[in-house]
Amino acid sequence: MSDLFEVGVGFSLEDAYHQLQGAGLPGTGQDSIHAPIGSKWTDTATGLEYRKKTAGSGEDKWVKLADQDQIDAINTSNPWRPPAVIIDEAVYENVAAANAAIDGASGILDTVQLADGDRVLLAGLTTNPNVFLVVDTAGTFSFSEDPKALAEGDAILITEGSFAERQFVYDTTNGWSQINADGNIESGFIRTFCGKDGVGSEMPDYLTNTIVPDGDSLELGVGKLGQAVDINSAAIAALQGSVTNLQTELNDTQAGAGLGTDGSFTADNTTTFLTAATDLQNESKLLDTQVSTNATAIGTNATNIGTNATNIGTNATEISNSRLYMGKAGAGATLPTYASNHVVTDNDDLTVAVGKLDTKQGTIGGGTNIVANGNTNAANFEALDAAVGSQKIVATVAAGSTPVVLDTVALGASITYIKWEVDAVQGIAVEGQAIYAIVNTTQRDITPFAKVRVGNIPGLKVDVVVNGSNLELSVSANSTAQFTSTRRNIHIA
Repeated sequence: MSDLFEVGVGFSLEDAYHQLQGAGLPGTGQDSIHAPIGSKWTDTATGLEYRKKTAGSGEDKWVKLADQDQIDAINTSNPWRPPAVIIDEAVYENVAAANAAIDGASGILDTVQLADGDRVLLAGLTTNPNVFLVVDTAGTFSFSEDPKALAEGDAILITEGSFAERQFVYDTTNGWSQINADGNIESGFIRTFCGKDGVGSEMPDYLTNTIVPDGDSLELGVGKLGQAVDINSAAIAALQGSVTNLQTELNDTQAGAGLGTDGSFTADNTTTFLTAATDLQNESKLLDTQVSTNATAIGTNATNIGTNATNIGTNATEISNSRLYMGKAGAGATLPTYASNHVVTDNDDLTVAVGKLDTKQGTIGGGTNIVANGNTNAANFEALDAAVGSQKIVATVAAGSTPVVLDTVALGASITYIKWEVDAVQGIAVEGQAIYAIVNTTQRDITPFAKVRVGNIPGLKVDVVVNGSNLELSVSANSTAQFTSTRRNIHIA
């Protein structure tokens, strides 16, 4: 119908669209065919409403209208979820544990700073691992569950974090699983191999831009490099001969400088001052230092040589004086000539002569209190000694001393002079003290008075000095005696 109603008084109101109804879909009845665009149709069987969008007949000329409940129902049945910023795979026992984690991290999960309203897939939640919205209340972070309930087959895209540009699907057996995980991993390898930072239409940024500028594709860059290599190959070939000649010359130069063909330096271990050298320059420095040291030493040595020359002259004079002191007639290997030859002989060197004298001194026998060159009657003794040029024995016996034994036989026939000095007065005062001599191996006791007996030694000189009394002196026919006494009771046999 074209007119809804007419006013009989001549006023007519014609509606701009028709409000129609009937059981089933519109588009086939005459009313729905002729209804203007914008007309509404109510399906009395289902309660659904339709609006005409295009003139003419047919169901395709009408579009179904839906209320909010119907829209929510449609969204709920759609498996594709709006993208989430990150996926958090950490295991949480409940939402409270997840709230504590995000708040403790100040809203940072998987290195991404989350903001109020961001969508996060809590894939590790023990129960209901759904999508949750971030709630930021004055810096306190928590989660609020997405209105869409979790369902089998739900799918979602992650936009940031470790799994950026990855898709995940949910099933009740395995939970959330990455779609085409192997392919995504391989794609990541390929991006890394090509030098791409991430997904997208990014063009390369090259490390250097000598031949290929940033923004050129890999194909274009490889082509430019190939062309440059072709151009440079000819130049490189031309230079190769020159390089070979230069290398030969360099090797010869290095060998002449004492270096290895690789330019390495080896210290000369056969030298004195260069064993620690580290390079040729260091060798020169070491030599320069040593030359400076030697120059100083040479100057010092020159001064020392002059001093030594003076010392040598002084030493020559001293050597000459020493020869005179030792009795040498002059320089050379001449041996001594001695003033007398009783024990030593001419041409005995000093060590031999001293040895002979030491041996001779050792042959002088007797007991204690035998001394030489020291007695009361030194004038008489020295005069007699000078007269006979003899060896001598001087014995001094003090009062109370241990008796002295003089064995003239043991001394041998070389003894030419014996001198006794006896303090008889003090000796008599001590009972049992005696002076005796062994003559021809026979001991004769001369107590209580001093007695001296001398054996048959030809040429023997006997000098007796008595400071007390009671002396008996017996001298053989082949010996002579000199006797001095200050007291009486003297017997000479």
